[in-house]
Amino acid sequence: MALPKVRTGKQAAQAGPLDLSRAQRAQEWLEHNRNLLGGIVAGVLVVFLIVLGVQGYLSSQESRAEERYAQLLRQWPADFGAADDQAMEKLIPDLEQFIREHEGRRAAWLARLDLARVFYQLRRQEDALGQNRRVLDGAGDPSLKGMARYQAAVTLQAMGRSEEAITHWTAMKNELSLVSEREINWKLATLHTARQEYPKAIEHLEAALKAGGDYPTNQLIEDQLAGLRASAPQGS
Repeated sequence: MALPKVRTGKQAAQAGPLDLSRAQRAQEWLEHNRNLLGGIVAGVLVVFLIVLGVQGYLSSQESRAEERYAQLLRQWPADFGAADDQAMEKLIPDLEQFIREHEGRRAAWLARLDLARVFYQLRRQEDALGQNRRVLDGAGDPSLKGMARYQAAVTLQAMGRSEEAITHWTAMKNELSLVSEREINWKLATLHTARQEYPKAIEHLEAALKAGGDYPTNQLIEDQLAGLRASAPQGS
């Protein structure tokens, strides 16, 4: 069996100067390239400062857009839902201009959501749906998508496009949403009832009762359940 090689005294003595020579060469290289290294460090620092500057600039742009939009909202009717069509129509040009000027910023996505609300109030459901879809397709913020999903579902339901509305309400169960699971199930029950899909409607009303929250009330859900069970064809 081969034995491990053992360094002789002469070899061991030679190791020290050899290691020292390597250290000296490294030191000499650092000395000769001091300016190069300094330039590299300075370059990295410049890039870092540029990144910070860009982030600061973008942040300030976002803040200015949000401040401008807040000013725009102060000019809106105090009671949005009760405003007449003429007042609603006047909001459209300002919203469209703001979106063009701040496209891609969070405030512009919020403006699209509000523009969709204005179109909905004016019974321009296709236009409302189009704005909500733009937010769903382009916004990166899940909360913005959640609001767009809700508005799209309500709009589709008003248009009588129940199958698409059901798809959106169902999707909200697995996404960030401002709507409670109780309300989502209640909305789904309403759609399935209109389609005479009574077992599914009953299933969603029962799920709504079990879910947390106080809207709609237990009494309302229980009354609807009783009515469905009484009127649903036997065996359905």
